Amino acid sequence: MKKVPTDLNEILQNDEPVRQLFARLVANPHEEITPDEWNQLVECTDGDEWRKLIVARPEAADHCPWHDFDVCEWWPIFKYLPQYFEKCPCASEVPARAWAYLLCQRPELAQQFNGWNELTVKEWSSLIRHQPALAEYCPCLPQAKELTPQDFDDDFLTFPTGDDTIDFLADTDYLSYYCSYGDVLMEQLQKELEKEALDTDNAE
Repeated sequence: MKKVPTDLNEILQNDEPVRQLFARLVANPHEEITPDEWNQLVECTDGDEWRKLIVARPEAADHCPWHDFDVCEWWPIFKYLPQYFEKCPCASEVPARAWAYLLCQRPELAQQFNGWNELTVKEWSSLIRHQPALAEYCPCLPQAKELTPQDFDDDFLTFPTGDDTIDFLADTDYLSYYCSYGDVLMEQLQKELEKEALDTDNAE
């Protein structure tokens, strides 16, 4: 019977060698990467690890397993390496509200977005406050301009002025929640792994 890991520490330990490899190659950008090391790297679909490696070694983009990334793994690429947006096969899966967050930081991606009418007045209000040039796309500009921070609900966070790390929405279906690797996500992963192990045992 194949053993399915159910302990998060075990999972992290299994990932540790490749993460150490990424860290070493990022810290030593002129070190030559062997064919065996490339084989190890391309097995990893952690978008943030690849983002750091590509920043340190632009040539790594030619080896990156772009098509193996899910939406969450693409998130750090969108935020920090927007020039690779066109390589994303799942951009249509990004929720409109996540786009509002992204465009606040990366307005140059506006041409890639076609869901302007899906944004709410409140999302538009915060977005054009930080990126006034995007007002030309806003179908509800008069209403959006009328809103003040006092008009926002408790579960809606306005952008902090001048802060590069912006929390746009606090509700649980927002993309950044699923990409945060916080305690809630870890607990959910633990339960899914335990269920997978139980299903495997029952199948045996």
